[in-house]
Amino acid sequence: MPSGAAHVAIAALLASVDAGAQFVDDRFETIDTIRASDILAPALYQSPYHQVIDEVVVRQNSYVFRVDTGTQRFTVASKALLEERVHENSVLAQAVAQFEARNKKLATELRGVLTVRTHDVAQILASPFSTAADLAGQFGRNVAQTLGEDRKKPDVVHKTSLDWEGDSVAASHRRTVASQLELDVYSRNPRVQEFLNTVVRAREAGDVAAGGGLISVRRSRAQEVDGGRLRAEVDTLVRRLNALDLDAAVEQEMAALRVPVETADRFFGNPNLSPRHRLTLTAYLDYIGAIPGRHHLVAASASSGSEAEAFGWQRMAKLFALYHGQGDPIVRFDAELGFPAALTRSGRMVLALPLDLVFWDAETRESTDRIAGAMAKKGVERGVVLLSGTITPKAASAMSERRLEVLSGFGA
Repeated sequence: MPSGAAHVAIAALLASVDAGAQFVDDRFETIDTIRASDILAPALYQSPYHQVIDEVVVRQNSYVFRVDTGTQRFTVASKALLEERVHENSVLAQAVAQFEARNKKLATELRGVLTVRTHDVAQILASPFSTAADLAGQFGRNVAQTLGEDRKKPDVVHKTSLDWEGDSVAASHRRTVASQLELDVYSRNPRVQEFLNTVVRAREAGDVAAGGGLISVRRSRAQEVDGGRLRAEVDTLVRRLNALDLDAAVEQEMAALRVPVETADRFFGNPNLSPRHRLTLTAYLDYIGAIPGRHHLVAASASSGSEAEAFGWQRMAKLFALYHGQGDPIVRFDAELGFPAALTRSGRMVLALPLDLVFWDAETRESTDRIAGAMAKKGVERGVVLLSGTITPKAASAMSERRLEVLSGFGA
């Protein structure tokens, strides 16, 4: 959760946003833009390797950032994905300088990986949630191109970690380097994959230390489940096991989660779910324990239409797991609202929303009223919304009137 100082800053920011909003009528608010310098930590806002353009578009409930790295400009929708892409960019940018001193040919190759030509489209993954249409958790379908995909070259194939599985030594080296640099070895960002390919080529050419100790870029850590133990275990398994062995471990858990066979088939067959996505989601559900309805989150993630959606469902499971460990344990999940919701030992209904910003508009009111109606039908007196981002005072007040307590900044 944010610190006390952060709460004050957020409250002041949202109060100013609320005051400047254009109201459709006396009940609703519209927020079109916001300043990056007001909502981002200094290191995320700018570094020697990037600058976030200050004007940020608010698209539905996600921030849309424009990033300038000096060699490329790209767009990122959602703060969570911005953190991921900024980290990747910092790692790759520093890697060029390190390779320059050791292998100029490979440094030149890496520059090609990092540089986007002027005719390329460089947009990264739209919002993992599209909640103006449905605050309660319908995934957005407006997914932009992954960074570096060139529409003029549809036949270009980027070799990924899955393509290296036949070469156990090279695959192991890739996983080790990715782990050291805190990169996702299964990332859909082609520049990450090409960087790892370059490291493997350097090793095959005789540079046995390629990738080892290149740089040290450590990302800031949000609140972790079980004090970080769960993430550490996932990281260790991803580093040590190949994709087939990771999926075999997850498959063993499907019976315990009571996942129907057809759902499990879709879960493992969805190309947008990497072995890491599947393992992480399963680990969160395993942490919550043997309660009814956990399979609903597996079924929801099995429908992911993009890497962004897969990431969003994973984050939802994390929010549930964090709440479960804080004193009011979850006793079951259901999907009667059309998306996973939890019921706790104290009788509360809990919703998890990994969104950047919630404000009060017609769609939010409609979704909130629908949730309140479901609570009344179940005899639930209070509901809790786990919101990873922020909420305007007007929206928070309106939800409170409907017996929904919003925990903003949850998991941050």
